Amino acid sequence: MPGYFQQENILLLVILAPGKGSYYPEFIPERYGSPAAVTNYSLWSDGLQKRHVNLLDFYAWFRSMKDTSRFPLYPKTGVHWSQYGVCLAMDSTVRFLERMTGEDFPEIRWDSIERTRSPRYDDKDIEDGMNLLFPLDHLEMAYPNMTVAQNGKARVPVLTIADSYYWQWFGSGIAGQLFNPAEFWYYFEEAHVSGSQQPPKKIADVPFLEKILQQRVIILLSTDANLSRFDYGFCDRLIREFSSSGANGFNEALLKKQMDDIRHSPDWYKQVIEKAITKGISVDSMLKLDAQWVLDQKARQ
Repeated sequence: MPGYFQQENILLLVILAPGKGSYYPEFIPERYGSPAAVTNYSLWSDGLQKRHVNLLDFYAWFRSMKDTSRFPLYPKTGVHWSQYGVCLAMDSTVRFLERMTGEDFPEIRWDSIERTRSPRYDDKDIEDGMNLLFPLDHLEMAYPNMTVAQNGKARVPVLTIADSYYWQWFGSGIAGQLFNPAEFWYYFEEAHVSGSQQPPKKIADVPFLEKILQQRVIILLSTDANLSRFDYGFCDRLIREFSSSGANGFNEALLKKQMDDIRHSPDWYKQVIEKAITKGISVDSMLKLDAQWVLDQKARQ
């Protein structure tokens, strides 16, 4: 699978997010037993590295910073990583994507950090649902005043198939500022698109192969609690699509993508129009011929 993506100039990246239970095992009562020696995380991590799949292991990174991080990486009464932890993860992801793709991505910046014992955003989502009579004590949390510098930067299409750990990236609007578009296939069930005013589509209603071929980066992200069902069926669907569509269906999807690429290249598209006039054929026919020629040349390489 990674080989196919590389052939189509699509970077595949797996992100293993941390989990609150594995981050704070000291708070799990002894009656639930000791942590297992072999876990879903250890199997996925070892397997991905042995197969040389691009991997960002935030599970291991967050645990290594547990005693040295300037600010909490998990809130006391929230499910997911803290807003501060999210900022670190997003910045690290963008830097990794730049190194692997050669693209100059928008830059995440923060010039100050607000510190407070009043949690914000998702940092108290468990507490908000508990209907408590009295407020709880909280850790001092950190909230970077973050901006995204886009001028002169490359905003490429990025598709992320993930669990709820990606909501803080997507729901905050930051993913949409970094990528164009940022698409989020939530648990591989709902397709959300940054900047869209339309309700999310069911994955079954998405033109699957066309969407895949439009991406520059595809990210698969999961916290450890969901690794038993990771990647939520994405790769199985990809294999089924290739099998059911056959060579013809796949080639048609490639041809459509190449035609779209030519249309969005003003100089190239102008040449297509000129050749169509010279040959006395329609622009669409000439566009298809040029696109097919490009694909034939790639196949010979």
